[in-house]
Amino acid sequence: EAGTVAKPFTAAEANAFIATLAADTNTDNDYYIKGKIVKYANNGEFGTQYGNASFYISADGTESGEQFYVFRTLYLGNVKYTDDTWAKPVVGDEVIICGKLVNYRGNTPETVANKSYIYSLNGNTN
Repeated sequence: EAGTVAKPFTAAEANAFIATLAADTNTDNDYYIKGKIVKYANNGEFGTQYGNASFYISADGTESGEQFYVFRTLYLGNVKYTDDTWAKPVVGDEVIICGKLVNYRGNTPETVANKSYIYSLNGNTN
């Protein structure tokens, strides 16, 4: 089944799945999405103020592929980012995101704020 840890959604698959959901209703289950970081959203980098990050991922890490918006995701281990010595994911890094999904306002597929986390960063899960 797609969206599982064994078979994570691609950015395009996640967008298509979320498009079928009712607007502004969070999924009950956690889903997994795999991709490479294309860019951070404005002021979206991991920091200790909010402990989360917002960025876009695509299958190949380029803007030419379909992108998925990872909104206010938590760090590895499903914890807030609280230590500036931790490795900050950079553009091109491969991530697997785990968490709740929402069709924000019925037109923006994304993760639910603070209800997702980086499950894997370049193959590492901790």
